[in-house]
Parts: sequence; structure tokens; C-alpha cells
Amino acid sequence: MRSALIAIIILVSAVPGKAQDRVFDSLRHAVSQSRHDTAKVLALLNLANHLEFTNPDKGRNYLNRALALSKKTRYENGKGRSYLGLAYFSEDASNYRGSLYYYKLALASFKKCRSNQGTSSALLGMSACYLSQGNHSKALKFALYALRVEEKANDPEGLSAVNSRIGMIYFEQGNYTTAFPYFRKQLDYARKTGKQKKISAALCNVGNVYTKQKRYTRALELYRQSLDIDIKMQNHTGMATQYNNIATVFEAMADSAMAKGNRALYEKHVLSASGYYDHAIEAVSKTANVQGHIFYTTNKANLLIYTGRLREAKEKLLKCLDLATKIHQVVELMHVHDALCNLYGSMGDHKKQLAEMKLYALYKDSVFSAKKNDELVRHQLNYEFEKKEAAIHARNRKITAQAQEAQKKQGLILILVTVLAFSAVVIAGVIFRSLKTVRKQKVIIEKQKLLVETKQNEIIDSIRYAGRIQKALLPSINYIKNEMKKFNESK
Repeated sequence: MRSALIAIIILVSAVPGKAQDRVFDSLRHAVSQSRHDTAKVLALLNLANHLEFTNPDKGRNYLNRALALSKKTRYENGKGRSYLGLAYFSEDASNYRGSLYYYKLALASFKKCRSNQGTSSALLGMSACYLSQGNHSKALKFALYALRVEEKANDPEGLSAVNSRIGMIYFEQGNYTTAFPYFRKQLDYARKTGKQKKISAALCNVGNVYTKQKRYTRALELYRQSLDIDIKMQNHTGMATQYNNIATVFEAMADSAMAKGNRALYEKHVLSASGYYDHAIEAVSKTANVQGHIFYTTNKANLLIYTGRLREAKEKLLKCLDLATKIHQVVELMHVHDALCNLYGSMGDHKKQLAEMKLYALYKDSVFSAKKNDELVRHQLNYEFEKKEAAIHARNRKITAQAQEAQKKQGLILILVTVLAFSAVVIAGVIFRSLKTVRKQKVIIEKQKLLVETKQNEIIDSIRYAGRIQKALLPSINYIKNEMKKFNESK
């Protein structure tokens, strides 16, 4: 990504002279001694990165050599990174047409080799190009494309960079409420990476929103945290940014003190702001960041106008105007003409003030036209719609899967119930047959019992009948006793 490339360059350039030479010699040795073409391509790319701000012509030469070797070996990732480097070099020279051309070629190569990181870098580069030209709608369009890529890859570093870009687009539109959650996401993802430079940049962006919301104490706290990180890393670009931001806060606090009639506090804050602007200009002068130099110097000039030092302010602004015109930076030209409008108004030269006001309005309209703002909203709505639609499709797929799973379970339950019902019918049939058999046997037993009882009664009746016959035929006991008695007496 772009931020990663800048970090490498700054770290290399921060090394003192002899150490820089050793790094450069080491890279050249790697180019000459590498046996594998891929390793040579990577060494050439590192050499180009090393020279981006110190010797861009030589750096381009290394990039073209890396590109030729990548094409020869069909190394798509090498081609993509070579095109990406050429895009960066073109962007540094404010050649946005050339930069966009190379970004598109890089995008095609990264898509061929399915490099999510490369694809995101190319899309963010295109977004940065359009943002530098004040075309916020296209800047957001490509940033949202990059966000889709990073969300699929779930890469904290990439997600931090993309959320930063989207937040910055809204911030420059003055939509701080929308920008804030993107900057918070940037900080959260940056902390997950553990990379101090990214954490510093995220702290700065969140602090910018606090400044716009006039929460100055909280803003200064975050800016100073960011500045401490940049000082430890000797990141002059980051240091310049934080010095400028701190100065801006003190300037706003000076306005507040003046409104309250506290002259002493006003002068204290103005002095602090002036000192921090000087630190910012000094830090950015150690880099090749022309846009930053124009921006910080314009801010210092505005403070000079505010404090009545008009001649010094005019001198600085005319130099800034010359630089901004040469590199044709729309945003910087807008800021410079705005400052010149304030300057000539303070000097009482209303003719020049009107001319500068018209130029400021012209550049502002090119940056913040209603049409572009409508496109910006439309792209955001399209993205949110597509995201919601994707979420709905995912939910529908989940519901369908759950329904299918439930249907399978219902099928299994139906089969089980059928088996159980069949088993119950079989068992019931067996029981019914058993009962039927038992009933038949019971009837038979009952008949047999009745028969036995009938026979038994008949036998008993026969015995009784025989007893009565026998009783009728045989003499009684008394008769026999009497006869025996008579017999005995006759003797």
C-alpha cells in the first residue's frame, strides 16, 4: 500500500549518510548477485523506493528495469508492483493522468495474480489521485471498491488504510459526523497491526475531528500522542503534520480567548501557534512534500494576517501561489487564494480582494460542486445498498439452509413415526390374535367345565339313587338288632 511505501522511504532516508550508502550498495549488490529473476525484481523495486524522493529519474529507471524483467518472466505480481511504483512517481510529479494510467495497469496485473493487497493498493492509489484533484465522488468510488476487497481479505492493515481514506474524503467535505466513525475504525485496525506509524496517523485523524468539534483539550492530547510516536521514528512528514495540527488548535483557542476578552491568554496562544507552525515548516522542509510545505506556510501566513504582520504574510503567500500554480494543486490553490483574499481585505485593497475571492470561489466550486456531492452520496448509498443486499442474501441463504435442515429432520421424524406406527400395528395385531385365541380357549374351558359339572351331578344323582334302592332292599339296623336279640334269647 501507499502508506507502507512511504514508511519504507522515510525509514531509509532517516539513516545518516554513510548508512544510507550502505543500504543503497546492499540493494545494488542484491541486483547484480541474485540468481533468481524474482529476487532481482524485488531488489530493483527496493532501489526505486529508496530513490523516490532523492533521485526520481534514477528511481524510474529501476522501475522500468523491474517491469521489463517481470514481463519477460511473466511475474504478474512484479509487474503490478512496478506499475504501482511508476504511478507513485507520476503522482509525486502531479502527473495525475499518467498516475491513473499506471494504477489501472497495476490493478489489471494484481487481479491476474489474485493479490488482494495489490488490488487494494491500486484502488486506493486511484482514490488518492482523484482526491488530490478535488474529485471526491470518484475518490470515494474507488475507496469503496478497496473496502470490499479488504473486507473479504480481513486484513487489519488494509482496512485501516481504506477507512482512513473514506474518512478523509468526508472530512474534506466538512461532513465530520460521517468521517468520525471511519477514523475510529482506522485507529482500531491500526492498533491491531501494532505499527506505530499507522497508529500515529490514526490518532491524528481522530484529533482532527475533535478540533472541528471544538473539543480542544482532547484534540491536543491525541496530537501529542501522535507527535511522540513520530519523533521517536524520526518521521518528519508526521512531525510536520502534528506540529501544524497543534498550532491550529492553539490558534482556535486564541480566537476563543479574544472573544472572552482575555488578552493575555490570547497572546499566549498566538505565540504557541506561531512556534508550532514554524516547527511544522521546518519539519516538512526535510521532506519532498511540496503540497505540505504550501499548506503549512499558508496556515502560518493566515496567522500573520490575523496578528497584523501583513508584509511578511504577503511574501509567504506569493511564494506559495507560485509553487501551487507550478504543480497545479487545486486544493492548495484554493487555500492560497482564500488567504490572499483575507490579506488584501486587511490591507484595504478591495479590488485585489474581490479578484482573489473570485479565484477562491472558482477553485472551491471545482472541489465542492453540487454535482460531485450528489455523486458522493450516491456512491455511498450504492455501497450501503449493495452491502445490505449482500447481508440479506446471506441471511436468506442461512434461512434456506436452516429450512432444509429442518425439512431433513422432519423427514427423519416422519420415517421414525411411520416405523413406530407400523410396529404398534404389528404388536396390536399380535395382541389381538392372542386375545382372540385366549377367548376361544376360555369358551372351550367353560364348555368343558360345564360338561364336567353335568357329569359330576349325574354321578352324584346315580349314587344317591343306588343308595335309596339299597336302603329300600336291606333291613334297618334296629330290625337287625332286634332279630339278634331274639336269637340270643332263644338259646
